Amino acid sequence: MTTIALVTFAAVAVAGAVLWYAIDRRREEIPTFALVLASGVPTLLLAAAALFAFAGDEPARDLVALARVLAVAAAVPGGALVATTFLRLTDRVRKGHGWTDAPTYPESPAPPFSLGTSVVSPAPPPPPPPPPHTAASAPATTRPRSRAADPDTLRGGTTIGALERAAVVITLLSGWPEGLALILAVKGFGRYPELRRPSAPERFIIGTFASILWAAGVAGVVVLLRG
Repeated sequence: MTTIALVTFAAVAVAGAVLWYAIDRRREEIPTFALVLASGVPTLLLAAAALFAFAGDEPARDLVALARVLAVAAAVPGGALVATTFLRLTDRVRKGHGWTDAPTYPESPAPPFSLGTSVVSPAPPPPPPPPPHTAASAPATTRPRSRAADPDTLRGGTTIGALERAAVVITLLSGWPEGLALILAVKGFGRYPELRRPSAPERFIIGTFASILWAAGVAGVVVLLRG
């Protein structure tokens, strides 16, 4: 069982890396259901590796060292895939609750008023001048919206997330769980000036939680493997 667990663990790293490489190149073109299916592959493999590790015997020291290396390799691409999926699902929920602005209608002209026996209609106002053709004068419904899944919402999120997951795995496997607080503090302090941008808090919270939970699950497989 221990060998099967290690092979499955290696499959998590390989599948996550291949799928993330394929998705990251065409992130905006891939539909949401395909992204969910892609993130489900390493997730199921990780669950299988945890079951095999739980049922296996205590491995040799060299195999434990190999499992630690595989943990870091599995945490980086797989966590990016899972975090991107959750962010895409968040955008779909927000879109389902209404993204378009309420339509505006022109005011009705004032009714004519009577003066004695004659009816006097107010003179129509002169038409307003046409607005200049600029990006700011575009209708509100056509303006681009800030999305949580957009990498430009918080630039460098992919690289920071990869370093974050690697640090979480190393911290947990080193027996220093208090380091999670330090990792979150450093990330929050560095991102604080950008959190006022639209959708930035959602991307920060959802991406961080998904990233840390995936890294903790990967580290948990090594803990189960060690017995």
